[in-house]
Amino acid sequence: MSYSTKAKKKRLPKNDSIKDWDTETLVSFDGVYSQGMSSHQARSAELRQRVRKRLAELRGVDPNSIPYPRSNIDLTEYEKEIQYLEGKLLFCQANSAKQVHYPHSGILEHINLEEKSHQARSAELRQQVRNRLAELKNVDPSSIPYPRSNIKLTEYENEIQYLEENSHQARSAELRQQVRNRLAELKGVDPNSIPYPRSNIKLTEYENKILRLEIEERGCQERLQLEKLEKKLKELEDQEKNSFNNLKKYSIVDNRAYRFSDDNKEQNQNIIDNLGTVGSDNNKIKLSRRIPAKFDAIVDISYREDKEGKSAFWDHYTFQRITHYPTRVVGTTNDAKLLKDVIYDITYGLPISPTDSYNFKPTPPILKLYPYPSNDLHGLLLIPGSHSNISECPNYEVRKRNEEKLINDAWNRGRPVLGICDGALEIWKLFGGKEVKVHHHSWEMMPYLTKNGRVGHNVTMHGLRIHSSSMLADAMYGKTINKNSTFVTPPVTNSVHTTAMCSSIIPSNMKIVARSSQCDKKPINREPEDNVTEAVETCYGAPMLLIQWHPEAFNSDDRDGKYHQNILIYMAKAGDTYYWKQKMHLELKNEFRLENKFSRLSSFNILKSDIPSLEQKINEYDNKSDMPSYKQKINDKTDIPSLKQKISENDNKSDMLNLKQKLTNEGKKYQSTTEEQAEHQTSSQFSLNQAVNFVPVFSHVYSYYDTSKMNEIAKKNDAEKTKQINSTFRKAHSGKWDE
Repeated sequence: MSYSTKAKKKRLPKNDSIKDWDTETLVSFDGVYSQGMSSHQARSAELRQRVRKRLAELRGVDPNSIPYPRSNIDLTEYEKEIQYLEGKLLFCQANSAKQVHYPHSGILEHINLEEKSHQARSAELRQQVRNRLAELKNVDPSSIPYPRSNIKLTEYENEIQYLEENSHQARSAELRQQVRNRLAELKGVDPNSIPYPRSNIKLTEYENKILRLEIEERGCQERLQLEKLEKKLKELEDQEKNSFNNLKKYSIVDNRAYRFSDDNKEQNQNIIDNLGTVGSDNNKIKLSRRIPAKFDAIVDISYREDKEGKSAFWDHYTFQRITHYPTRVVGTTNDAKLLKDVIYDITYGLPISPTDSYNFKPTPPILKLYPYPSNDLHGLLLIPGSHSNISECPNYEVRKRNEEKLINDAWNRGRPVLGICDGALEIWKLFGGKEVKVHHHSWEMMPYLTKNGRVGHNVTMHGLRIHSSSMLADAMYGKTINKNSTFVTPPVTNSVHTTAMCSSIIPSNMKIVARSSQCDKKPINREPEDNVTEAVETCYGAPMLLIQWHPEAFNSDDRDGKYHQNILIYMAKAGDTYYWKQKMHLELKNEFRLENKFSRLSSFNILKSDIPSLEQKINEYDNKSDMPSYKQKINDKTDIPSLKQKISENDNKSDMLNLKQKLTNEGKKYQSTTEEQAEHQTSSQFSLNQAVNFVPVFSHVYSYYDTSKMNEIAKKNDAEKTKQINSTFRKAHSGKWDE
């Protein structure tokens, strides 16, 4: 039974047979069957042709050169070969990180290299060993027999190892001898008098001594050079002065007399900057407040120790090259003791001389190593980036803690801060931001300084979309930007960072002002992402600008280089503004303290001038008061008879309380008289109550009266009455009147 007959039977109902079909039905069924068979063959042919073309594409040959796979066996072989070649292609793409855009992708070359025979690789290795041995022996490689056997190869390798060890020892001995000779040369002694540095500890000690002696020698040479320059300058000034005096002697007018010198330039600048005098209410002139001649504020750059001082040198040199501002090292670690010597002495072949004064040629001086002075006047604070491998920076954590203190202090004081690359990211995280990984935003190599002082290898990676109403746009473009537009014309920039600031979590005091965009100058094998956060600035408080690229790596003639350099100049001037604000506050504070001091001193003088008048008033009061008059009256003994008379009137009454009551009533009688009237009253009419109050004070007077005057009374009266009066008076004076 044929295949068509079987197919027909499958389509029949259960109770029907082929004989029941009519002729038309059989004809239509045969047509449909033949049409299905032809479509299957076409699909099979199309599939085989695609397999053939794919194999030719992977082999990199013409498809006609590959036989058509008519059998399924050939088709299966082709498919296996395609699978193998595609695996190799993926492996090559993963290794080279390149995309294949055309059929000839070099896959066959890779296969040929991979399938190279073991014998060829062995022959290549043996030839390398032979060449290395000839190089160590300083002979021609052809003079050394080819190592065909493994035994000969092992002998050659052992000999190479022995020669390399000997050459290393020879180089080490030569180096130690050079160190010994250099130390003897600096000390001015015979090299034989210095012990040979056999140990590495001794060698390191000699190297440190050489470094110190070279620094001292260089400092001495600089001092001698400065002395020569000062001497020469003094001679020129003397010559000019003598010539001017000679001209003046003969009454010849010289225009040099009206020329500003360096000395009176600062004096005239002080006169211009003088804010004048301030008048007070009492028309007294206060002390005038003078601001000295303007100098640029020092820029503090955080210290980083990576690359043996090259990174710190990069920070200071590039910033000074663009801004012409002096810089200072802050936030140092314990291992940064010789950083100033590295910056001064190891200039890496660049035209820098630390003896030049601050005259912008070629750069201002880098100030020596300073700790962070909290009471000093500051300018801009710059936080640079860091090395990608933190393991090479042993004091990275110490630097991080120091920078946190610097940033917090700057935020509290309102000090401008500029963060670059990783420094910007650290400030972002300090204020609560997060970081995110980015791809293709880092080039293979960092920018570097060339011998002529220019920056090399500054590769353009992407563009920047900058908000026109931001501080960054003002810094880069100034007044030339259009405030009505949202973004500024995208400039191009470099990029060497693998992490960026995450835009999903933004600190409350900051805002994003720049994002990345595509540009036509990017490298072929890089596809930087768009809308990556590239710059952030503060909304209020201290002006902080955090940027992820390196504006200091641009030369003036680079594309958009001037705009990037304007960022550093803008922030340095912001540091100037902060410096003069501090100085003004300090002078106002000192002036206020001085005014308070003078006011306190003047008030003290007023009080001091009042003291004699007070003493005079006290003396006058002593002369006019009642107390001396009482004392005088008592001494004159003018009032005693009246008192004795009153006592004698009451001698029959033994109760002294009645006497005290009478005395009190008598005192009340004259209490209403004025003080001047009381002075002119007779001695018998003054206030007895006051006299009684003065009795305890002048008890010695009354005791004198009791012993002298009672004798006269005793002569006139009876002896019994006198004894009674004396006893009564003494009792009253000793006890009851004190109450």
